[in-house]
Amino acid sequence: MKIIRASFLPVWLGVLCLLAAAQSAGGWIYFEPPGSQFSVYFPPACSPQFVVDKHPKPTEQTYLWRCTIPGTAVYLIGYTRYQHIDSASGEMAADRDNFVKGTNTVLLDQHAISTDGITGLEFNSRSDKMIFRGRVWVRDHRAFAAFAGGTGAQLPAAAAGFMNSIHFKPAGSDGNNKSK
Repeated sequence: MKIIRASFLPVWLGVLCLLAAAQSAGGWIYFEPPGSQFSVYFPPACSPQFVVDKHPKPTEQTYLWRCTIPGTAVYLIGYTRYQHIDSASGEMAADRDNFVKGTNTVLLDQHAISTDGITGLEFNSRSDKMIFRGRVWVRDHRAFAAFAGGTGAQLPAAAAGFMNSIHFKPAGSDGNNKSK
């Protein structure tokens, strides 16, 4: 009987640790695509889906994941790997402008940011039906981007959590997907 009780102790402790981890993450989905050099938490109602690049170019490779909560919010994160980037600030400005143009929104404001030592640009844009917050960064030959958007005049409550959960791995590192 003592042997059986002793063997259940590690299992019981493991279950308690898993419950504590799930509660601390609030059901948010941890996402770290292999080779992406970043990690992020998606809101609980999200299941990130890979978006296929419909217009691939031979000199660049784009990887994008999207999560849509129908009728209320959209979350996107990804990166483009280039053969060469001439200017980090120029690339970030171009990514911002392409997003604003592609979503038919108007740029409201922008400011410099830094995430894990990587300089970036944050901006807000809106249309009559949607509002967005975007962040773009450049490291080496990669341009990273994250966007959160919602219907109406205000960003979804989860937008700040999504954006603030983005972290970059050291250059050249790899990772795996896992749920927390």
